[in-house]
Amino acid sequence: MKRKEVRWDYLTLEDVHDDLFHCSVTPETTIVSKEEISLIHSIIKSLPEKRRNVLMLIKYHGLKNKEVAEILGVSVKTVDNHLAAAIRDVLEALQKQDIDSGSRMRLISWLL
Repeated sequence: MKRKEVRWDYLTLEDVHDDLFHCSVTPETTIVSKEEISLIHSIIKSLPEKRRNVLMLIKYHGLKNKEVAEILGVSVKTVDNHLAAAIRDVLEALQKQDIDSGSRMRLISWLL
């Protein structure tokens, strides 16, 4: 199978903002605050490129791990590893932040 070419410049942090702003944590639909959005933007932006790309393709675009593997021309195991590392990095970054537990849980719920 030939590796597909992927362009990443079309995904902006504003796209992530729109997704997070309407993030549903509970059936009552909790709105994420501007501060939380800014925080998750900066954390995602700081991830290594491969981890960030895998996280965004799966969590933001809703692709399956197998689809991401095909797009990136890597194995599903590699996608799994990048996703796990990205989630770990984001969780560690959230633990270092001075935010209330409710905010932290909303962001973790979106991530997982």
